[in-house]
Amino acid sequence: MTLRTKRLLAATLLIGAAITAFFVFQTRQPRHNGRPLSSWVADLNSPNANARSLAREAIAEIGTKAVPYLTASLDRRDSMALRVYRKNILPAGVLNWTRSIVPWHAPVVESHLAARALRDLGPDAAQALPSLIAALSDEAPLVQQSASEAVAAIGPAAVPLLRQRLIATNHHELPWVLHAAALLGTNAGPLAPQIAPHLANPELGLAGRASHALASMGPAAIPHLTNFFHVPDVQTRLLAIRATAGIRFTTAATNALIALFNDSDPQVRLYARNAYAQTHPPRDFAEQVWLAGLADPDTTNLCFSLRQLTADIDHAYFNRTAIAAFTNHPSPTISAVASNALAATRDFHSRLLP
Repeated sequence: MTLRTKRLLAATLLIGAAITAFFVFQTRQPRHNGRPLSSWVADLNSPNANARSLAREAIAEIGTKAVPYLTASLDRRDSMALRVYRKNILPAGVLNWTRSIVPWHAPVVESHLAARALRDLGPDAAQALPSLIAALSDEAPLVQQSASEAVAAIGPAAVPLLRQRLIATNHHELPWVLHAAALLGTNAGPLAPQIAPHLANPELGLAGRASHALASMGPAAIPHLTNFFHVPDVQTRLLAIRATAGIRFTTAATNALIALFNDSDPQVRLYARNAYAQTHPPRDFAEQVWLAGLADPDTTNLCFSLRQLTADIDHAYFNRTAIAAFTNHPSPTISAVASNALAATRDFHSRLLP
């Protein structure tokens, strides 16, 4: 068989497959205002904001009837044409020749837009979850990202499938599984036991994503975070503390954070003090904590405690003697904080006098 014959045969097969797929999809997809769903989905990628808005409204109007078509469209990411292209099955000459007539990457864009449409449908797209979860391992990051956002938009129904995926996930898809968990927020709380071990992931980027996901889960993640407060690796401890600080209500971690004020690593102590400050502790209790912090040998920790103590004018006034001891500190920053605080307390006291 000559090279020319091979080229013609390959082109005929690919064009035939494309034409068949086109008519199959056209006949099965729902319509809205006289336009097929595929036309509305394509408008999601329009540079015109009004066209994108109208497309989202149209897809919402079609609702659950759109899910089967969108799921099939999403699965086009694994089309035969794309697999042939990626695996270099065709000779280089044939591949180069067909590039001008075969849109090899069209399935990637189609799957990406289908996932965006499913995301906009939210919980109504729950039927597409298996395909969306599978798309998290796609070779195209564009598809992975849009699929992870769609998974999160579907809500709590996605949690069991994400848990299963976490058990068998690989390095390629783990970032997008963690991204979906982070977007799920508190709905992803049941995933904390599976995600917390990734705080110790040797790849810092993945460990950071795990920290972000746990922080987004809220109070449900706190017990799993405090378990990592005393592990040998400092970076893991810092990630666990940072995630704790990112949780709005962290009072359940108060005792565990205070215990870290005596950690041997100054950065751990600083992260812990910052996280503790985020809990908005009772005034009298916090005052004692910040006073104790003035004895920290690390100047950064000392300065942080001093700033917290002097942030409240009442705290500063009643502890002015302890603060005055730092007006001549070797660190210009610390001496300035102390001096400014004392000046503020004197002004405050003078205004209280009749």
